[in-house]
Amino acid sequence: SKVRSGDRGALFSKRDTLPRLGGQTTFPVVTEIALSNLDPGDYYLTVEAVSSLAANRPISRQIPFSVTSEP
Repeated sequence: SKVRSGDRGALFSKRDTLPRLGGQTTFPVVTEIALSNLDPGDYYLTVEAVSSLAANRPISRQIPFSVTSEP
């Protein structure tokens, strides 16, 4: 997972490798991101998954979010 803002590089980046278990096709993953380290503004969280069976076909999603200052 990565957090980016506009044309700036990654402000947060973390990579996890999950074990392959039999026929299991979904895995819950939790990652903490300290929003207090981010300036107010618009950001994108990118999550990417790659299967060990199809390493050349990653799947990713971008989720927009905003950080606001406290009143």
